[in-house]
Amino acid sequence: MLLLLRANTGFADGSWSVPGGCLDAGEPFLLCHHANPDGQARIGVFFAATRWSGEPVNAEPGKCDKIDWFPFDELPGDLLTCGRTGIDAYRHGRPFSLDGWPAG
Repeated sequence: MLLLLRANTGFADGSWSVPGGCLDAGEPFLLCHHANPDGQARIGVFFAATRWSGEPVNAEPGKCDKIDWFPFDELPGDLLTCGRTGIDAYRHGRPFSLDGWPAG
C-alpha cells in the first residue's frame, strides 16, 4: 500500500494518508463517507491500481514529507481513520463504508 506523510496542509499534518487526486470522467470509485470529530463530513474515494509502471514520485513536496510502501498487515498507527476505513473496505470487498458516524 502506497501512503504519503502529510505536511504543510493545515489538516492532519504529520499523519499518513492514502494519496489523493482528481477523478477523471467515467472512472468508477469506492466511497468512504467520513465525519471528522468536529462534525464536518467528507467523502473519500479509493482506487486500486490493477497495473502501472515506473516508480512513485512525491509530486507535491510542499504538502507531503515523504511517500512509502507498507504491507496491508503493517499499516502505520498514525494513518488517518478515513484512509484506514477505505483500505479495510477494499480488503473486505465492500464498495461503501462509513467512518466517524454514530452507530445505528
